[in-house]
Amino acid sequence: PDLVKNSPGVAKAWCQIAANGTLTAPDYGVASVSTSTGSRTIVFTTDFSTAVYSAAGALMTDSSNTTQMAYSAAACGQIVCQIYSSGSLSDDRITGHAFFGDQL
Repeated sequence: PDLVKNSPGVAKAWCQIAANGTLTAPDYGVASVSTSTGSRTIVFTTDFSTAVYSAAGALMTDSSNTTQMAYSAAACGQIVCQIYSSGSLSDDRITGHAFFGDQL
C-alpha cells in the first residue's frame, strides 16, 4: 500500500456513481458521495496533500449529447462534480471518476 500511495502514476481514488447518485461497487479510495440536483460531492478516504491533483471523469450521455460534466470546489478531502443537461443542472447520469496526485 505504501508503494501505491507514493506512486505518481497510479489513481489514488476511483469510482462509478449510478444515475441515482449512489456509489457502484467496487470503488477505491472513496469514503462517500453526497448528492443534490446536478451536484455530487465525492469524499476521499485519504486526503490529497494539496488541492492540486488531477481529476479524470467519464459521463454517460443521452443520444442528443447535450449533457456535460465539470469538476469544481477541489479540496484536499473532496471534490464536487456537476452535471449539466441543456444548460441546467441534472443528476440523472452515470459517471466514472479517477483521481491522481500526492496523498498525505
